[in-house]
Amino acid sequence: MSSAQAFYFLLHSSMSHSKYSWKREYLKLTLGGKRDRLESVVEYEDKTIYRPTQLAFGLPYGCQRITKLDYTQALLRFRKDSTARKLLADQEKAARKLADKKLNGIRGLGPAPAPAAMRVAPTPEPTTDLFGDFTIIDTEYQGDFLLELAAIRYKNWQEVDRYESFVRFTDWLWPKTTELTTITESQVRRATPETAVLQKFITLAGDSLLIAHNVGADRSKLQHACLRQGREMLPNKWFCTLQLARARSAKGAKCGLTELCDRLKFSNKGAHRAMSDVERTYKVLRHFHELETLRSLDPKAKAAAQSQLFAA
Repeated sequence: MSSAQAFYFLLHSSMSHSKYSWKREYLKLTLGGKRDRLESVVEYEDKTIYRPTQLAFGLPYGCQRITKLDYTQALLRFRKDSTARKLLADQEKAARKLADKKLNGIRGLGPAPAPAAMRVAPTPEPTTDLFGDFTIIDTEYQGDFLLELAAIRYKNWQEVDRYESFVRFTDWLWPKTTELTTITESQVRRATPETAVLQKFITLAGDSLLIAHNVGADRSKLQHACLRQGREMLPNKWFCTLQLARARSAKGAKCGLTELCDRLKFSNKGAHRAMSDVERTYKVLRHFHELETLRSLDPKAKAAAQSQLFAA
C-alpha cells in the first residue's frame, strides 16, 4: 500500500473468573505506511479505561468491525478518565498537606528551641484520644458511582448521629451489583441526588476521624463524587480497620469484614449493605481497641510516640 489505512474492531469478552464480568477491546489496525501496527483501548465494566502500549501484530479471534467514531469515543473516555484521576490525585495531595499543616499548628510543632544550660525533664504531654470523635462510613457503589451511603458518628465510643441514604443513579445496574448488594434499580432511580447526600454526610462527619473497612475503596468513591459535584476533597484524617485487622491477625488470615465477623462471632446479617457494614465495622474496631488500646493512626503501631499521634 502506498498510504496507510486504518481499520477498527471491537472484541467483547466475558471474564467469569475475574473480578470483572466483562471487558471490551477497541482495536485500531493500521496497514501500510512505515509499518503495520495494532493499537487498543481496553474498557472494563467499572469504567476503568486504559490504553496499553503498542500490541504485537495480529487481530484476536472474534473481532467485529466498528467505525472510527466508536474507537475515537473509547479513546476520549480513556483520556477523560486519565485527566480526572490525575486531578483527583493532585487535589487529594493538596488536601492532605493542608490538613497536616493545620494539625501541626494546633499542636504547636515548629523549630526545636535552643538547648538550655541545664536540661530539665519536660512535663509529659497528656495522650490525645484519637478515637474520641470518629465517624464510620460505608458505601455501596458501581464503578466510581455511589449507590448507597451510610455513616454513624461516635464520641467517646457512643453514637451521637447517623445517616443513610440511597444515591440517585440513572444508569443501568449490573446484575452482579444487585446480586452482591440486593440494591435494585427502583431503589436508586429516584433516590436522593448525590450532591444532597454528600452535604448530609459532610455535615454529620464534621472534622471527625473517618473510619472504613478498606479505606481505599470508600475514600476513592467519595473523592470521585466530590469531583463530580465540584466540591473540595475531604480534609479529614482516615483510619482503616482492614489494615488494623491484618496487623492484629495471624499471617495469612482472611480479614474481609464478613470473614472477620465470622471469626469474632459477630452477626453478618445484612452484609454488603451500607448501614449493616458500618455497624459491623464498629464492632470490629471496638474489639481490637479493647484488646489493645489504639494510640496511633498507624494500624501496625503498638505504642506510638507523641510525635506520631497524628501520622496518617
